[in-house]
Amino acid sequence: MALAKRVKIGGSYYKGHLLPVSSATGDYPIAIIPSTTGHAVNGLSITPDLYGAGDYSNLYHMSTTATTGGTIIKTLAENIYNVGGGVSVMLDFATLELVNPGESLRYVYHNAATTAMNVYVTVEVVK
Repeated sequence: MALAKRVKIGGSYYKGHLLPVSSATGDYPIAIIPSTTGHAVNGLSITPDLYGAGDYSNLYHMSTTATTGGTIIKTLAENIYNVGGGVSVMLDFATLELVNPGESLRYVYHNAATTAMNVYVTVEVVK
């Protein structure tokens, strides 16, 4: 069941994640778990510190808190391209994404350009 949002952009808690990406091609996943008691995600922002030609990211609601394995409950974003270093992409969900205990959001950065960088992910949560 989706819950309507009461604000366009905003939350009651923000948590940042640093995802180091090496120069090797491939997928770099992180599990986003702001709370072990469950949470409602309002949106998130993604900011790479360098440009990676052809690099993209995906976001999934997962049945596990691990960075690998589990089942995809819902695909929230696919093929969001890295358009430049320091350029943020804001994913503002139309409704709150309810993430139950034992579940997570899995953010996956795909490095195609062989550029080492850091990707900064900030999640907005309504507690």
